[in-house]
Formats: sequence, C-alpha cells, structure tokens
Amino acid sequence: MPTNDFTLSEDGTILLEYNGSDENVIVPDSVRVIGHKAFYGCSALRCIKMPKVNRIGECAFLGCSLLKSVDMPNVTRIEGNAFRYCKALKNLSMPKVEIFEVSAFGECKSLQNIFMPNVKEIGYCAFIGCKSLKNVEIPNFTKIGEGAFLYCESLKTIKIGTAVQIEEDAFNGCCIENFKYGNFEIKDGLVLSDDKTEVLYCANTRIKSIELPNTVVRIVDGAFHDCAFLKEIKMPNVTELGDSVFRDCKSLQTVEMPNVTKIGDDAFCGCELLKGKF
Repeated sequence: MPTNDFTLSEDGTILLEYNGSDENVIVPDSVRVIGHKAFYGCSALRCIKMPKVNRIGECAFLGCSLLKSVDMPNVTRIEGNAFRYCKALKNLSMPKVEIFEVSAFGECKSLQNIFMPNVKEIGYCAFIGCKSLKNVEIPNFTKIGEGAFLYCESLKTIKIGTAVQIEEDAFNGCCIENFKYGNFEIKDGLVLSDDKTEVLYCANTRIKSIELPNTVVRIVDGAFHDCAFLKEIKMPNVTELGDSVFRDCKSLQTVEMPNVTKIGDDAFCGCELLKGKF
C-alpha cells in the first residue's frame, strides 16, 4: 500500500486523512490516533486493520457504508459518530475499549454482535438504531448513558456484570425479554429491586400486557415511560406510583391498581386513551 495514501502528523502518530481507494487498509504501526474524519465517506473501504491505534476520533469512519471488518485490538476510546452509518458492519470485537462516545455506532443497521469486556461507559445514543443487534454482554461495567441502545428493536438479551448505572431511555424501543445483572436475572423485561418490592425499569418497551408480581409495592419514576405498545397492566399490591411512571404510554387502556394510595406528578401524562380516568 503506497505510503502517500496516508497523511500523518509530523511525528507519525496521528492519521489525519486517508487519500487512497483500496478496499483493504492496514494502518501504519506508528499511528496511535485516527483523526477527525480521516476515512470519512471512503465508499470503497471494506476491511481495516489498526494494530497499534488506541483512539478513534470523531466521525473517523462516518458513512463508510461498505465497511464490514474492523480489527482494533488496542483501541480504548471511540469518539462521537466514529462509525455512524457503517451499514455493513455485522460483528465487532473490541477487547480493550472502555468508552464509547455519542452515537459511536449509530445506525449501524447490520450490527448483530458486539464484544466489549472492558467497557466502562456507553455514551448518549452510542448504538442508536442498530436494528439487527440481538445480544449484548458487558461483564465489567459502570454506566449506560441516555438512549444508549435506543431503537435497537431486535435486542432481546442483555447481560451486565458488576455495578451499573442506567440512564433515561437507555433501552427505549427495544424488546428485551431477558436482562441479567450479575447473579440477578430479570424476565419479561422488568428490572426489579433486589428485594423485589420495586419496579426500577421496563427494558421491553414493546410489551403489551403485564401483571406485576405480588411482591411489588412501588413503581419508581419513569419506569414505563414511552412503552408505546402497553395496553394493560395489573398491579395487585402496588401502593405508590412515582412521577411520569406511564408517561406517553399511548396505547394504555386498562389499569388495575386496587391498592394505590399515592400517584406522582404526570404519572399518566400522554396516555391518550386514559383521559378523564385519572
């Protein structure tokens, strides 16, 4: 591969721009950083190997629509929109990546499997619109950002290791049925507190009907927010609903809550079929 295909920084550690048209590219060993838009719109690129690279800059591979194979054994940080609209990517192994920034893999519609054993933070909408993504396993973990897996409509199983922080709408638009957190496994998309008295989150936003376990007495703020397909819910022993619990559940028609004594602000806001009932 001609060396003049690469524009590098003076010390050779930053790849500023790729000027070639090859389908298969091997980044020089001197390169540690793939710069901003370095491969932007490289329509011929199908396979890239980055043996020594540890950081991928913003929009580095944005719109590389034929890119199928990425080898990045030493990358620890992937910046915003780095692989957005790489529609041919199917499987990714990222053994050292710790941080995914905003929309890092947004709209990678063919992406099915991701391996990221050392991730610490998945940023805002990092995998938004990855419609083929089915399984996610994150053994060591800190934070799942807002909208991280938004509209990953095929995502059904997620496994998370140690301490986790899940921000708003992280799994909105997903169909998660099995959610495993350490040794605690959640069925039907419901994430419960350790003592099973609270509903913390509904990870299956396409659920249509549900009856909560008898142990549940409280639903926390926003737990079912934007579960647009939910039509019916039974809460036999719930006494308290947090703020915005069922906000924008536009299909909700039937609510059974015989023991509820406290309803938070905007609990049923946007529930158009329940107007006048609460």
